[in-house]
Amino acid sequence: NIIFFLRNIYCFDWNGQDGAKGLLERHKKGAYTIRQDEENSMVYGMPRVDHEMGGCTKQSSVFEIGTDMIRGLHFLQKQQTK
Repeated sequence: NIIFFLRNIYCFDWNGQDGAKGLLERHKKGAYTIRQDEENSMVYGMPRVDHEMGGCTKQSSVFEIGTDMIRGLHFLQKQQTK
């Protein structure tokens, strides 16, 4: 399993409910969470379950995840300055 962690930004590639539950848990705690979109997924397991559970800040294609992680940093900086 690959987890990209950068200052409360999470990107999971786990399958099914395990990954979705982890993403939802962190999302509820204020993390900026990213899931891969259906169009660019070979298997849309965890992202589909996560979509149903509502644990994601942003849905991205595999090509946009890096850019969205940077957006997440800006989002978190704004949250900390409030």
